[in-house]
Amino acid sequence: MALALDGPAPVVTGHYRLGDVRHITANSSRLRDELGWAPRIDFADGMAELARARQSGSRWPSLAPTLRAVGPPRAPRLLLI
Repeated sequence: MALALDGPAPVVTGHYRLGDVRHITANSSRLRDELGWAPRIDFADGMAELARARQSGSRWPSLAPTLRAVGPPRAPRLLLI
C-alpha cells in the first residue's frame, strides 16, 4: 500500500502488535485446481487500485459495474428436512 501511495515504507519490527491476526492465510490453489479460476488483476495492480479508491473516497471502483449487473449478494436459503 505504501508503494502504491508513494508513501514511506512500513516499519517492520518482527514483533506482533495488539490486534494483529496471526493465524489467517490465503491460498487460491484449490480454486485454480478445481474450478480453473485465475485472478484478472495481479496483486500489485489490485493494491494500486485500492489505494486510488481510498484516496478518491470510493470503496471498490472496479466492482461497481459487476455489482450493478448481478445485484447484491443473497442470503443463503435454509433447507429444512
